[in-house]
Amino acid sequence: MKTQTSPQPSAVRRRRLLQASAAAVFVLGGAGLGTQLAKRRRLFRASKLLMGTFGEIQLVHDDARQASQFLRQAFEEAEDIERRMTRFDPKSEIGRVNASAHLREIPVSIDTAEVIERGLHWAHTSNGWFDPAIGQLTENWKQDPLPRDSQKASLLGRTLFREVKLNREKLPKVRFTTSAPKLDLGGIAKGFAVDRAIHSLQESGIEQALVNFGGDLRVLGGRTPSTAWKVGLRDPHRNDQITRVLKLRDQAVATSGNHEQRQKPASGSRFVHHLIDPFRGHALTQNLRSLSIIGDNCCDADCLATALFFHGTHETRHFLEDHTPDYQHLRYG
Repeated sequence: MKTQTSPQPSAVRRRRLLQASAAAVFVLGGAGLGTQLAKRRRLFRASKLLMGTFGEIQLVHDDARQASQFLRQAFEEAEDIERRMTRFDPKSEIGRVNASAHLREIPVSIDTAEVIERGLHWAHTSNGWFDPAIGQLTENWKQDPLPRDSQKASLLGRTLFREVKLNREKLPKVRFTTSAPKLDLGGIAKGFAVDRAIHSLQESGIEQALVNFGGDLRVLGGRTPSTAWKVGLRDPHRNDQITRVLKLRDQAVATSGNHEQRQKPASGSRFVHHLIDPFRGHALTQNLRSLSIIGDNCCDADCLATALFFHGTHETRHFLEDHTPDYQHLRYG
């Protein structure tokens, strides 16, 4: 089903996304716990911090106790993914891979293997514009002064994902062919967690739900049988305003933007952001402020929002037409 949009809604201003002021989307038409939708059907909501951001799940059900259980189970799925796939914990699966995969094969879970495989797929398809193996570059984006090009020269232009090998026979294993790659699944794991939370709700028999983890969002069905979920895309220039309203059914949206994580190094005159150009190794701001990808799952939308952020409008459109013709994009400078 195609996404419906309403351009520049003048009446929708200064809406607050619960506590998540830095998120790229606003969930509109929201309601409190147990809000009545129709006879015996109510909207239930839960929220918590996870994956370094604000997570929110809404679902429609007729039983408060069961709704609470389903919300908890969906969050547990996401938290399990975070524990296994974070690069910040040396004891996580990705932590162990980054520490030793250049020496030997490191076993990983089926879920982690699936995320790595999907990331490598989009890395190959995008010719390296999405690269889950540039962890050594992303570690330095806040460094002041920024690393000199000579320090990074050995990593740039290498398409480091090609030095990551995934063996899915029996127990999945990962190895690096050199010591250069470091996995950073930040551009895909959150979208995967959203999808897994949705899957958990589907397994529980839920037909209407919304999962939003820091702006990576997916909906199940509509808010009611006859109305879609309304999601507002934040204006990248004015955090408290909305630039577009999406009406979603069984769709996902992921947004990459250089307005969310930015800082100005003391030694430099330009702001830098967390989105790394994998070929130049820089995180410098540009005219494009945000790119939203709308599709049928959040994992792929998450990857594509990162891969296509440094591309122009025509390149983005042609790429999506060639590889995901049902996906749409919205760009804001």
